[in-house]
Amino acid sequence: MEDNITAAIRKLVREEVATLLKQPKLPSVEPESPLRQYSVKSAARLLDVSEDYVLARIKDGSLPRVVDLGGSRAKYRIPIRALQEFIDSKTIH
Repeated sequence: MEDNITAAIRKLVREEVATLLKQPKLPSVEPESPLRQYSVKSAARLLDVSEDYVLARIKDGSLPRVVDLGGSRAKYRIPIRALQEFIDSKTIH
């Protein structure tokens, strides 16, 4: 049974990697998956701002974040929906 689970996981990972390789460098902000999250660096590139700007928005609460507790430093991840809401709130209609 464990071999079947491992094989299924490997298949899913291969499919995900193949999909990511086909995408342009900056992925769309469309919420294709509510679980998708961006690093500070990726969010800054997507918004065309500095990483310091993104960190400041995290600290002032404008951008919610998820914290990865790995390694010696906290690594922030920004949920795709929060990023989309931030963009919508700054967009002039």
